[in-house]
Amino acid sequence: MLRLDPPVGQVSRYRMEIQSWIRGRMLQADTSLPTFVQIIHVTQTVGSVEGDVRVITTVIDSSRMDAPGMGGMGQLGQMAGDMLRGQTTTTRVDARGRVLSVEVEPNPNLPPMLAGRMGGATRGLGRRGEMSLPMRLVHVGESWTDSLNTELGGGRGAPGEAMARVTYRLERIEGRGASQLAVISVNGTIGMATAVQSEAIAVSGSTTGEFVVDVRARRLARMTTEVNAQVESPAGGQMPVRTRMMMTLLP
Repeated sequence: MLRLDPPVGQVSRYRMEIQSWIRGRMLQADTSLPTFVQIIHVTQTVGSVEGDVRVITTVIDSSRMDAPGMGGMGQLGQMAGDMLRGQTTTTRVDARGRVLSVEVEPNPNLPPMLAGRMGGATRGLGRRGEMSLPMRLVHVGESWTDSLNTELGGGRGAPGEAMARVTYRLERIEGRGASQLAVISVNGTIGMATAVQSEAIAVSGSTTGEFVVDVRARRLARMTTEVNAQVESPAGGQMPVRTRMMMTLLP
């Protein structure tokens, strides 16, 4: 049965890359390039077990931001990334990969004026890699569907609710060295209602991607997801946004 229940003490290092294309408010010189790119290296440690729930600590080892579609950020991108270094989150995840809670520790590198906004973004980072593995044994070619409803910080402490209805399919089992990898495709719809600086924002769209689970190590080996969405607000109207997320386990 597919499960994400690694042993206490397991340490995993990941590289994440988030690419976003934003149309509308941004004056972008080259629309073929992402508006924003963020590359993050994190270390995840399984600290304890509560029944079938793992308590996982994630620490940002390094981060860099850039805006290639807008001419780049230069040193400003590195400075922004440096402020996130050392940021720590504690996530409770069940054996099916569902995130039950995320706690963000105070980060002394962040100026007070940015702490609330970046804290909300870090809560979202704590949910990267979230999935819903099946309750039953599945074979290659079989599918299952589930809903993921989560509350996220919407900036300056404003509440936000993200909802996803996702269909998963076990595409194949791969052998790679001593590892056995389960390749799972993802297709679904998403919706989100939040607020940024007291402005109501609604997001709706679709998501596709692939999760690869290391069956023997019982952890995520890699994932790629892409979200195509419309962001709607009273002030800005509708704005199309495309976000691609890649997460890879490092040796």
